[in-house]
Amino acid sequence: MKVKITTTIKTNENNMWAELQKTSSLRHIASPILIFKPQKGSSIPEKWSLGVEYNFKLLFLGIIPLGNHSIQLVELDKNKKTIKSSEHSKIIRLWTHIITFQKKNNHSIQYTDDVEINAGILTLPIWLFSQLFYRYRQYRWRKFFLDNQSFHRTRSTLR
Repeated sequence: MKVKITTTIKTNENNMWAELQKTSSLRHIASPILIFKPQKGSSIPEKWSLGVEYNFKLLFLGIIPLGNHSIQLVELDKNKKTIKSSEHSKIIRLWTHIITFQKKNNHSIQYTDDVEINAGILTLPIWLFSQLFYRYRQYRWRKFFLDNQSFHRTRSTLR
């Protein structure tokens, strides 16, 4: 099953690309619904690397363990403004996530999460959860950039 959700975010392409490179952005944008913790004995780098499999312990609402979750970036193309990950866990056989964005005007971008899910008999409930989760993530992205704009405006006013 597929999930495709698009929104407008008040930022520019360079800011979005810079944030998508950071592992901390995923962790911030997904929380508190999903918490990504490094598995024991591993650490999370500052930036994602192409082809590296990152293994996390996944927690729902920070308390309910959902098991281990692996993320591997299979495409990281700044020119096409595309990031594609191949993800899986014991429950989820296939989770292909493609993030794309493009300039909408001088002050905003159009951002899309496109996800393909295969979790056997659990595909439908996970697809339903994903419908809500990706809307939440996009809300968090919009809020993140609005908060950062407010912070920078306040700092420049204080100077």
